[in-house]
Amino acid sequence: MQRLAVRQLAEFVFRQGDLHPARYARGVEAAEGIACQQKIQERRRQGSSAFESEVSVRADVEIDFTPTRLAGRIDGLFRGAQGVWRIEEYKTTRALEVDLSPIDWAQCLIYAGLLTQQQSLERIELAVIYVHPESLAEQIFERSICATTAQVSLAFALLCYEARRRLHRLRCERRTLWMQARDFPFERYRSAQRSAARKVYRTLENGEHLLLEAPTGSGKSMATIYPALKFMRSEQQLFFLTNRSTGAEAALKSAGFIADSSNCLSVVQITAKEKTCRSGGVPCEPQDCARCKNYFARAPYAVNHLLGMGVVDRSKLQQVAEEFVVCPYELSLDLAHWADMIIGDYNYLFDPFVKLQRFLDSGQNLLLVDEAHQLSGRVSEMLSAELAVDAKAALLESPSDDFSFAANEVFRQIRGLAETTSTDPMRVIERPLQLEASAQRLIDSVESLKSFDDLEAESLTLYFACLRWVRSLEWFQDGRYKHLSVQHPRGFSIQRLCLDSSEYIEGVLNSHAASIRLSATVSPLDLYQRLHGCAGEQAERAASPFNVNQTAVLIVRDIPTYFRQRSSSLPKLSELVNGLVEAQPGRYLIAFSSYSYLEAFAEQHGPVGHLFRSQKSGESTEDLQNHKRAVEREPSVVFGVVMGGSFSESIEFGAGQLSGVIVVGLGLPPPTLQRDLVVEHFNELAGAGWGQLVAYTQPALTKVIQMAGRLVRSEHDRGVICLVDERFLQPQMQGFLPAHWTISNLLLRQVKSKVRAFWRMT
Repeated sequence: MQRLAVRQLAEFVFRQGDLHPARYARGVEAAEGIACQQKIQERRRQGSSAFESEVSVRADVEIDFTPTRLAGRIDGLFRGAQGVWRIEEYKTTRALEVDLSPIDWAQCLIYAGLLTQQQSLERIELAVIYVHPESLAEQIFERSICATTAQVSLAFALLCYEARRRLHRLRCERRTLWMQARDFPFERYRSAQRSAARKVYRTLENGEHLLLEAPTGSGKSMATIYPALKFMRSEQQLFFLTNRSTGAEAALKSAGFIADSSNCLSVVQITAKEKTCRSGGVPCEPQDCARCKNYFARAPYAVNHLLGMGVVDRSKLQQVAEEFVVCPYELSLDLAHWADMIIGDYNYLFDPFVKLQRFLDSGQNLLLVDEAHQLSGRVSEMLSAELAVDAKAALLESPSDDFSFAANEVFRQIRGLAETTSTDPMRVIERPLQLEASAQRLIDSVESLKSFDDLEAESLTLYFACLRWVRSLEWFQDGRYKHLSVQHPRGFSIQRLCLDSSEYIEGVLNSHAASIRLSATVSPLDLYQRLHGCAGEQAERAASPFNVNQTAVLIVRDIPTYFRQRSSSLPKLSELVNGLVEAQPGRYLIAFSSYSYLEAFAEQHGPVGHLFRSQKSGESTEDLQNHKRAVEREPSVVFGVVMGGSFSESIEFGAGQLSGVIVVGLGLPPPTLQRDLVVEHFNELAGAGWGQLVAYTQPALTKVIQMAGRLVRSEHDRGVICLVDERFLQPQMQGFLPAHWTISNLLLRQVKSKVRAFWRMT
């Protein structure tokens, strides 16, 4: 039997009005509201023996052929001696003047309908009472209605709910039947793609959590999305989370191939509000933005329209939002409630501070996590927090003396913890309990203001930083976090650093019916399973669809790339690049570990006699696309990029576009206190050596493999991968390299002949 809460029904049927209605008083925390409600209930209890609190009401009904229990608890109930009973619903607010919420009133109506079904009552009194949490002053909205009105209101709410749920069920059933009959959208599977798709299907069917490694260019997006949609039960949803916008584009493309022109499949991409908003910086307030004004009256019609449009990307979303005059970002969230597949960033499910509350009850949903090699690092960042202050920061101006005092106290605490006469500007400190208390006092002072509009931008920035710091205590765990103080030329900061997010990731994955984490670079598998909290779960490498003869993988061991030897490496790198281009003219990427290394190569020792261009620091997305188009236009060109940048992952030059990729150095991140703390944590947790793998080797080798993955994108591509550094031969490095690579260990003087021999092969 499914369950339906009274509040849920009231919100579903009776929500109306503006998006983001103005708030004129400090908000009320959940615990604070419960405490206030208990005080009111105790006061009522002492005043009348006829009063009862937390009275359960329920009814077993059938909604769209599904047995459903509608249930709730009445905050306060007076059983009148003359047969007239009174229902009271308590809501806590600091607003001095409130308007009656239609949802709060509807909740009372539904309670009345349930109660009059159980009791022989002719009339019943309803009261929604807004209570100030400190003064306990009450603002009362009350009315007497007959039992018939109460029961008709209940029947109306259930009818509205059932009608929408039935439409949703019928659409889902059509989708399920259509997907069951839907053939693979291409003429044939790529090599090894079918076996990967079968593994994904079985994993979802068994309710398991799989880590899947599949080579770049093997069609892993389609090999996961197609079987997941094929498996999905009638009212399940599929989440596809990615770390980059290019990954979302690949998922949209795959979903588009599957959906074709049928529109039987509803897919929505959720993008950040600032990327979808077309209001030109207008505040998200009903009085300023027409898309917020009376949003809930128009949004349902826009959602229904989009459900018939198939795959909805940002462009379609903005077009329909314009037509119905609604906020495109909020529209994407409302559509996601009903869509079959939702595509978005990791943070929509993993960031505890900004995750979408409407998807917290995700127990029956399926989850695909793309670029899974990035998951642990991203989630650790989400779980971390920082409070910073500028060295020249003065007391922030504020209409509130309380805020000014609290802000000054936060500044003083941060400076006191971070200032040091030591030569080391970064130190590990104990958990700063006094700073936490000061941050909470600042939050309280801001919440007591009538409007955030009273604060300047700097004050708001400080408020939100304090809010995140205090909220982060909800997921804080001793042993998995460290606190750092940092002093730098611009100011001071205190950091709460998450060292290990594995347990949190495990919880999110297990809150779904089943999940697939996929990437081209999750070797060694045991390492990533530990980072994701899934040491006992299954992991698998998909077979490579590529022939070993498609790629020549060369480790050039006599060009040192250590930091102090970079200047001496530049002439040899130029010789290497010239030799490759002379052996086989074509398009080559050469990837460096930093912009300074790339710039030094470009200025002093670029390829002699060959066209060369390079990525620059701080370039826009448009600049990067211009580079891509320019490289594709030239029959022979060397393009210098930086590992870990936009040209490392999720960018397609197209089949046969590249002849080779040269990776210069390991790209190990520079030593930092933060990374050394991670080393210490994982060495203690998993054994000696694990910390170095997690903190330094894994992020470096991931960039290397992703860079090399730009080369072979189809079964017909051929090319050369040069790994320039003798350290690639070390056993711990070899464990990160793709299992399907056949590697040659060469000196620089041997490369040219080896490459010529490779290209002579048919």
